[in-house]
Amino acid sequence: MPLAKNKDFYGRQNHLARLDRAFFDNSPGTHSSSIVSEADTPKTFAIWGPGGMGKTQLAAEFVYTRQDRFDAIFWVHADKAAKVAEDLGKIAAELGLVTDNSPDVRDPVVIRELVK
Repeated sequence: MPLAKNKDFYGRQNHLARLDRAFFDNSPGTHSSSIVSEADTPKTFAIWGPGGMGKTQLAAEFVYTRQDRFDAIFWVHADKAAKVAEDLGKIAAELGLVTDNSPDVRDPVVIRELVK
């Protein structure tokens, strides 16, 4: 996790509740179209919007307050395509899907397919 817990975080309970529903509520019909609903498939969620709205702080708060409910949490920097590819390469290596010195670790298409 690249950020320390923000001791001054407050509010945003409606957004945290939406993330809770997306990740933890397995009731039929509770998932939006952007969430994979099969129980054995890893779930992902994108928080997007203009800069300065608190997306990063919201994600960090969610991670810090719920990290015990996940087997793994990976932080992907998405401000530039190159950073996404680099972070996905690190995830693939961490999961043992590629070795650090493999040519595949530098191929964004291969890495994206491996990590999904």
